Formats: sequence, structure tokens, C-alpha cells
Amino acid sequence: ILRPSSRCIISINLPNYCYIIPPSYCDIELGKSIYLNAWQYNSIINRNIETFANIADAINDGAYLSDGEVYTIIVKLIKEKYSLSNLRELNQSQLYELAKTLHFQYRTSNKQIQRLLNIKQEIIDAMFPFSK
Repeated sequence: ILRPSSRCIISINLPNYCYIIPPSYCDIELGKSIYLNAWQYNSIINRNIETFANIADAINDGAYLSDGEVYTIIVKLIKEKYSLSNLRELNQSQLYELAKTLHFQYRTSNKQIQRLLNIKQEIIDAMFPFSK
């Protein structure tokens, strides 16, 4: 998938550097043909994130997930646990339960939980005081 395409016309030229922008570097149609649909792609991504977290937990290593990866987990958990489609639909107790799940199962930091769930930092620090 990651090979220069013949349509590589988008690039940024800086002194002594040339950055190729990903859409011009990847064959998007080939990438789309690998998966049957968007659901399969999303499922594989979610499974890989969970597997990475489980392996890191087994070897007692820290699994550091990006905000995008954690947000994907949040969307999945909201659909599975609460049958809701939006984070804003959660009540306060559900939001705190979700924060605990993210902290203990996925090892997210207090700041990451605060950013993604929009909970006050003081509340997060009170919930997980040893993780500041």
C-alpha cells in the first residue's frame, strides 16, 4: 500500500526536505480493496488495540494509547455497555464508570480521561489519586 503512486503531485517543499502527503503516497483504492467494508476495518483496528493492551498488561508494560485510539475504545464501550451512540447521552454515574474502565483496563492517564470525557481534573484526580 505504501508505495509512491504515479499521481504523486501533492508535496511540500521545504529547504533540504520534501514531505509527501499521505493521500498522494498511498494507493487508496488498493487500501479499500483489502477490507470488505468499513465495519470490518473498524473491527480489526479495535481488536488490534485491545490485543496490544492485553499483551502490554501480560508483560507488565505500559500500554500508551493515543487519543484517537482511546476515543475508538470509548465509542465501542458506549455502544456495547449502554446501547447509546453519543458520549453526551451518558449520565454522570455512567461517565464515571466509563472513566474507571478506561483507567483500569486500558491504562489511560488522568489527563487523557479528563480531555476525552470532559470531566473536571479535580474529580479525575480524586477518583485516581495515585495516577497524577
